[in-house]
Amino acid sequence: MKPCRKKTPAHRFDPETKTTVKNKMWKLVNSDTPDQDENMIMFTKYSFLSILVILLSTSCVSKRMLIQEQDKSKLCAVNLDDCEQRYTVLLAQNKDFSNEIIQLENQLANERNRVALLEQQLEYFKSTNTNLLDRLSDLAVVSKTGADNIRKSLDAINDQNMYQKQ
Repeated sequence: MKPCRKKTPAHRFDPETKTTVKNKMWKLVNSDTPDQDENMIMFTKYSFLSILVILLSTSCVSKRMLIQEQDKSKLCAVNLDDCEQRYTVLLAQNKDFSNEIIQLENQLANERNRVALLEQQLEYFKSTNTNLLDRLSDLAVVSKTGADNIRKSLDAINDQNMYQKQ
């Protein structure tokens, strides 16, 4: 924290000339006299003195408060370093998680393709099973009818054998 500065009056009274320093400097800069160099030297001298007075009169913070603020500043710097370290760690974790998300999305796409393939196979097996059941029922009807005809034929042969025995 910068030490606070006391506000100084915008102009100071010069007892010798009974004018303000500000007015005197203004007159020196804007005068058209042949002693322009001398006026510039005076202006520079007054400027330097004004700056020196301002610098010497600006310290209003006690040493203890300055040390406290410097300690706070150091603590903030340490906190900033910690935050920057955590930020880099979190960036690395974010990158790892992004890569993991990409891998999981690829696995999900592969599993969806596998499910679609299995569903196609299931439909094929269902249709094949239906066709086989239809053929089996056709064969069962033929064989049932054939079995009845064979049974009738056997009965007829048995009847003829009985007749011949008699």
